[in-house]
Amino acid sequence: MKGIEIWGRDWENCAKEADFALLPLASFEYHGPMAPVGTDAALAMAFAEYAQARYRCVAYPPVFYTACPNKTKGAPTVSIDPPVMLSYLTNVLDGIYASGFSRVLILNAHDGNMGIGRAAAEAVHSDAHTLLVNWWELLTQEETERFFAGGGRGHGGPYELSCAWAALGQQAVGDAAYDLPSRKLAGRNVHVESKPPNFPRYAGRISAASTQTGREILKRAFAALDQAVQAWLAFTTEGGNGQ
Repeated sequence: MKGIEIWGRDWENCAKEADFALLPLASFEYHGPMAPVGTDAALAMAFAEYAQARYRCVAYPPVFYTACPNKTKGAPTVSIDPPVMLSYLTNVLDGIYASGFSRVLILNAHDGNMGIGRAAAEAVHSDAHTLLVNWWELLTQEETERFFAGGGRGHGGPYELSCAWAALGQQAVGDAAYDLPSRKLAGRNVHVESKPPNFPRYAGRISAASTQTGREILKRAFAALDQAVQAWLAFTTEGGNGQ
């Protein structure tokens, strides 16, 4: 159920009947010459639409403008300063929880939101259960390697690009003229780059991307989302392991 369509007189009942509120997080960020500028927005909305059809939830409008790293700034990216973004997102979550929910599922499609999303959730002062799901982590590295050599996980790489095309219904295949090294640091690390020299703000073997592959990946990701949400609901139900 879309929150923007609920009449004011019906809000209280809708909130009571819902299992959780849903908040998509996106960005307006350059992802390369063949990628939609709304890559993250398209993916956030695709997962939100799936969740609305699947679960008893109230979906809030997506947060489109967020903090983008220095290495991707420049036209047409729109970036919000991280301290401003953290304060803003904390206010949004506070408002959602104050509207009658005890659970919020954050469906995140932008890596710049990972730390801020966690920090905002920790800052909420209520009996809250916030689940932050980063869509690209719903598939393991090993699973994505079945589709792309090395997993295809660079910024604007074939993994992300294929799924964005599929989410938008854009029929396309990658052009080898835009192929670049992955530039993805291996291992369980957090690597914050400022402005890497000669980095064109995207990376990866673009020729491996295709809409058809994106559709297959999204099906697997949706199934993984189901598993995560079901476990979360069970964990946060009275008498469950989270109590």
